[in-house]
Amino acid sequence: MTIVERVMGIDAFEANLIRKGTGKRLWSTWEDNGIAFVKGGIQLGLSHRDSDRLWELLWNHMVYTFNKSHVISMTLITYWIAWLKFYYPNEFNYGE
Repeated sequence: MTIVERVMGIDAFEANLIRKGTGKRLWSTWEDNGIAFVKGGIQLGLSHRDSDRLWELLWNHMVYTFNKSHVISMTLITYWIAWLKFYYPNEFNYGE
């Protein structure tokens, strides 16, 4: 969000809308803002090629970032449950 906010010269609210589009997999949100991002990068002093490349990196990263955060959370929960099952097996007996 911070990169998009600073490069595009938008406020946090607008950057948050782009973030929400990421979470809901609204590809059009990113496609619609690509041109504005590249123009903003040029205004900040980046070359057109570098600005375009930065947008491309963000686009490619966006595809799996949302899922990655969920995977980390689920891994931690799985670890905690496994630890509890090992050290407190009677609580996980479930009437067997």
